[in-house]
Amino acid sequence: MSTLSTLKAEIADDLSRSDLTTAIAAEITRSIKHFQKENLFFKENEAAQFVTVIGQVYYATSDDADIGNMVTFDAVKCRVSNSDYNLVRLDIDTFETLNDGQVSNGQPTNWIYYNQKIGIYPPPDAVYTISMSGSVKAAAPAADGTTGNVWMVEGFELLRAHTLAQLSRFKTREYDYAAHMDVEAQRQLFDLRARTEKLKATGQTVPIDF
Repeated sequence: MSTLSTLKAEIADDLSRSDLTTAIAAEITRSIKHFQKENLFFKENEAAQFVTVIGQVYYATSDDADIGNMVTFDAVKCRVSNSDYNLVRLDIDTFETLNDGQVSNGQPTNWIYYNQKIGIYPPPDAVYTISMSGSVKAAAPAADGTTGNVWMVEGFELLRAHTLAQLSRFKTREYDYAAHMDVEAQRQLFDLRARTEKLKATGQTVPIDF
């Protein structure tokens, strides 16, 4: 199974260099950070959740670390009597206007993500479990020999190509090879995006009004 150690060794072999150990490790870290913003299937999480506090509108990483790790949202739901209900997302202007109207507490119906915080409307009248599904900032491997890390399994070739491109551009000054690996990185990213879209596809045709 691929590990961070395997990736480092392959990149060093690709470059035919044994003196870039530190640079390779640093560039892999930067590559992971670069692709954290992508909505890719192996970064999806449906287990992120937090509990509300009566009257509290905004929730941050201090309430649940997953809030700060979200990259994109597929759904935000509120659990009521063992059933989950979808909350409707609002824009910031509408959300603040509603909350400035001295509303009473109630069962949440809407939400917003702003300034790395989840906002709930109306302010909760009880303790509810709010669940979030979507793409998250998947953690890098904890150590060189860590197995099963998603970046080393599904994102291995993407990281390899992107890291090689960056090292060739900024360290070895092999610009033609850097351009070649840029193309390969884009191909790998395109394939992962395509797989993500295919997995999310409903298989249904959406009617269009003319």
